[in-house]
Amino acid sequence: MLDSRFVPEGWRPPFKRDIGCTYDGRILCVQRVAAFLATLDPTIEFSPLPSKPSVLLLRVTRTLPFDPSVRPVRFIGKCQSCGSYTEVIGSLPAAFQQSALLDLEEGLYRSDLEFGSREGKGPLLVATASLVSGLLARRFSGLTLVPL
Repeated sequence: MLDSRFVPEGWRPPFKRDIGCTYDGRILCVQRVAAFLATLDPTIEFSPLPSKPSVLLLRVTRTLPFDPSVRPVRFIGKCQSCGSYTEVIGSLPAAFQQSALLDLEEGLYRSDLEFGSREGKGPLLVATASLVSGLLARRFSGLTLVPL
């Protein structure tokens, strides 16, 4: 994603869940989800959509370094101007640098690499165990969790 803060003017996604993701990797949620997440992770940023203020754009700011030596990553089509790649292809389960996982504070993290192709690239999101428990207990619609 080029700029995760950019919201096209008049954009009104057909959003009918508590939390979800767009095709270009943006995470959307309703106020109820934002209120819960903000209590456990004050670093998450929320911005209401100008044309639909009941829906918030969620932006995870803390990163975890992906470890490509454990899980191979293919980088395809390097841009000579900016250094980014057209495609970044990884494998699951994701592998992060072990030193970064030792002292994680409670909350939500994003991978330092964005996977996918072209404008559809986005990070992997990682939630700590107690955040996962809280999300599951609240039964937010649209939530999909996959163990690492």
